[in-house]
This record gives sequence, C-alpha cells and structure tokens, in this order.
Amino acid sequence: MLAERASPPSLVAVYDAVRYAYYNYGVVLVAGAGNNGGAEWYAWPAQWNEVVGVSQSDVNDQITGSVSYAPGNVEITAPGTSVHTVCKGGTIGLSSGTSMATPMVSGAFMVLRQRFPSETPDQLRDRLRRTAVPISDAIGTARTGAGRIDVYAALTQ
Repeated sequence: MLAERASPPSLVAVYDAVRYAYYNYGVVLVAGAGNNGGAEWYAWPAQWNEVVGVSQSDVNDQITGSVSYAPGNVEITAPGTSVHTVCKGGTIGLSSGTSMATPMVSGAFMVLRQRFPSETPDQLRDRLRRTAVPISDAIGTARTGAGRIDVYAALTQ
C-alpha cells in the first residue's frame, strides 16, 4: 500500500465514496497514475490506498519517456504504449498512456475476482503484485510498482 496523503478539499466526498465501495462492498478500484509530473506531483485517485495506481509500459517492458511518472502513485504496470483503440470521430488508431494500461488491470481484477471470489480486495491486489513480472526503470520502482501484470501467473499460483 502507498503512503496516505491528504486529498484536496474538493475530492473529500469522492474519497469517502471510494473508501465506502472498497471496505463495504469489496470493490477494487483502478486508476491511471498519470502520464507526467515532478517529484511532488500526485495523481488522485491513484494515490489513495484504496485505489490501484497503474503505470504503463511498452512492448519491451520499458517505461517510455516521462510517462507514468507520479512518485508514490504506482502499484502495478501494464502494457499501454501504441494500443489500438477507438479515437475521436470513431476511427481506429493508436494511443498511449496510463489510460490505455488501466483497463488491462481492471480486466485482470475481474478475472481474478471470478477465479477467487472469496478473496478480499487486499488479497487480490497482493496476488497481482506477487505474480508481476519485475521490470527495470532508471528511476526505480516509483514508475513501475511491483512490475508488469501477469494474469496467467496470478490465476495459477
């Protein structure tokens, strides 16, 4: 879990709702950790303890450029570079960033919830972190968290 940080006053009601869903209904919430930022930059809601902060990597398990740099916000990494998606106007194109990686982590949690219905959100998160593929980054784990998700390993270990 990440270090607790005070939320901006405008997000207190949102944080209350996030905590309620997590602790009362076992909802695993996932959010992009942001695509850039400095040492004192935080991404809400990814920085909240009840939310899984997601970074993105490329096909070679590398963090690209300044993408995903939100110190203390990243719990796990998923592929998020050059993802085929529907773009504005309904065309198909490529997009990159934590917003492309976040749905992959959300999907992983849905599969894990189906396979392990009695596990708590904390247990599911631990399972995904323990089975992640470690990836390196010049800055360290601030941008990679536990590493890149490995859904097969999470399902079979």
